[in-house]
Amino acid sequence: MFDLHSLAAFNADGAALPLAALAGARRRGPLECQKDVNKRDFAGVTPVYESFIAVLRKNLVRVTELSVANSLPGLNTRYKQELVGLKLQYANAWIQYMRFSRRSQGRMSGLVVFVKACEDEFVGWDVYEAAALLEYRTNVEDGGRVAIQTFEAGMEASFRRINLQQNARELFERVIATFSPEEAKPIWDCWSESLYEYDTLEAVLQTESRIAEIYPNDPPLKRFGRRHVYRGTDPIADHDLGFTHVKAQAANCKAFSE
Repeated sequence: MFDLHSLAAFNADGAALPLAALAGARRRGPLECQKDVNKRDFAGVTPVYESFIAVLRKNLVRVTELSVANSLPGLNTRYKQELVGLKLQYANAWIQYMRFSRRSQGRMSGLVVFVKACEDEFVGWDVYEAAALLEYRTNVEDGGRVAIQTFEAGMEASFRRINLQQNARELFERVIATFSPEEAKPIWDCWSESLYEYDTLEAVLQTESRIAEIYPNDPPLKRFGRRHVYRGTDPIADHDLGFTHVKAQAANCKAFSE
């Protein structure tokens, strides 16, 4: 029978026995389903998740350091394989924590957990994807917009961490299929900007061809100009297309009217 005493006991043992946190997942369910609001002591559940995440992170740091320190091919490969599994477990722990917070204490509580997760260097794409899909499916007001923003943030973070372009491409193709063309436009923009900076001209032209098919009303000159933008500097728009002159005129008109 679940009670707060067993939860407290688990909470105390969790740091020493991280595997016991798996059993703890079975204990949190009855607390969420407790109909008596006064007995829903969620403050006692939060430390369970955080303790479990802390233990997993400590193990991740340990194996990462071993992977870097060992140059022997056999050991290095073993540690890298172990890291893949540990990172998946770590992501899953954050996702379960995020889901629990959202279910039990509302959307904002779940977002607070997500923001905290994003600050962790070991948190990867899976957590962003889970957060985006939660928004898309449960936020009736602006879930689509928030989901796209979350996907964009996840892609940007992943592009910074992924060394193999093929892995990044697989990630992009997986995401883009989730949304309609109208919803996916910001993600296409994010992906193309990454290609403009790091990929070959052939890859860029292939992507622009796909974009032209999906968004036929997009001016080709606009895409051509974006290839040459870096950190907000757009020489084609500012000089060849005369946008600098237009901006200056607009600024003068505004100053005159004031």
